[in-house]
Amino acid sequence: MQYAVMSPALQQSTKQQFADHFWVTGGSSPHMGPVTEMATKSLSSDKVEVSFDYPLVASGETIDIGKATLIIEKESWPYENNWGISAIYLLNPGDTGLMIGAEKMK
Repeated sequence: MQYAVMSPALQQSTKQQFADHFWVTGGSSPHMGPVTEMATKSLSSDKVEVSFDYPLVASGETIDIGKATLIIEKESWPYENNWGISAIYLLNPGDTGLMIGAEKMK
């Protein structure tokens, strides 16, 4: 699912990593808990930034809080008016295991 919602450019740059890891991302513990609040900021008419915090859950308990920012862009390919994730930034890219395509927040 992560790959399916990426922009064509991010799909192209991460496809081999997905294949090398048998198309599996993340891990079982800790894992990302439910996100309850998101902040959205328009960067342009075809680019949006979505930021949120998420609980890191292990053995049913929150052990820490993660932070993420996604850049979502409008693409004309493969479909007209297609929106996809063009960048993933995490405070700690390894906090839920393997997160292909994620970079450390700047």
